[in-house]
Amino acid sequence: MKNLKKYLSILVVATLLVGSLTACGQSKSSAATMEAKKSSNDDSVDVRISYWEYNIQGTLFDAAKEFGIWDEVTSKLGDNVNFELIAFENGPVANEAITAGELDVELSLGDQPFITGNANGVNTSVLSTTVKQEESYITIVAADSDINSHADLKGKNIGVGIGTFSHKSFIGILDDNGIDVSEVEFSNLGDAAYGEALAAIDKGELDAYFGPWNSLVDALESGKYKQIGDSTGHPLTTYLVATNDFIEKNPEITQALVEILYKTVDYINNNKDEAVAYFSKRLDWDSKIVSQFIDKIQIVADLTDEDRASIEATQNFLLDQEILDEEVEGLIDKHTNSTFIDTVKK
Repeated sequence: MKNLKKYLSILVVATLLVGSLTACGQSKSSAATMEAKKSSNDDSVDVRISYWEYNIQGTLFDAAKEFGIWDEVTSKLGDNVNFELIAFENGPVANEAITAGELDVELSLGDQPFITGNANGVNTSVLSTTVKQEESYITIVAADSDINSHADLKGKNIGVGIGTFSHKSFIGILDDNGIDVSEVEFSNLGDAAYGEALAAIDKGELDAYFGPWNSLVDALESGKYKQIGDSTGHPLTTYLVATNDFIEKNPEITQALVEILYKTVDYINNNKDEAVAYFSKRLDWDSKIVSQFIDKIQIVADLTDEDRASIEATQNFLLDQEILDEEVEGLIDKHTNSTFIDTVKK
């Protein structure tokens, strides 16, 4: 465990040192996806929002644009607000940009990077949930592997996105099977690196990979790989998150973003066929996969006592696993804010 903790500490320090370069080099502006409102006013506000190009929860604001919700809500703000969506690979990288002062809002950030980010001084708050997942994250191995369940992973090399919500979930899976993280080797292969993970399994360099079902369903259907389990019992939750400084200075804009999220989630849940058609085109997924994936997950915009308890439980888990040295001060009181989502729900 100490080796993992040391690795994570090195990862955090190293990424913070190159945060500015990462934000420019590993992310890109989505000007074509989300047109910014232009203004020459001296009092204009630039709002920089992270998103993920490769999944439904990461493209919810794109869907809002497609369904007319974005323009409907932002038109109330006037012409002095400039929005920019910036694509990132994962939550830890987006946290680097926040630390560097290059990002204000994170769309669909996982619970682990949210908590570890605040432990390292990011100072953000959860405004709403976006997606909750369990069986949609799976573990795969080579079809001819002698690994047939998670209980067989002791001593194996496993690909997972270190520092992400899937990392936390997978450690819980190992714990359920009596395996300590010191008894496995992790390779840092996140959701977007599934192709690299499959290639490594093919070469015998990786024993297993834990990632999103939608990215791996074709691989499973090829017959070269088999699924040995999923994340049932260890949910992966993502959130709409903003810096506390941004929330304090821009409550009206914050309210608008939460309203957009809430209305978009509601539209998707009540117009599945249209949502499937959109995400199939946007993500370049087969419509059958999109439909099945939506059925596997919960797309929900809310922030309840149960959600807060889940965040606190994740922190306790990270403390138990020695990924965190100490509790984030005021994790719930200072870093969750249901004011905006409660207003929208009225």
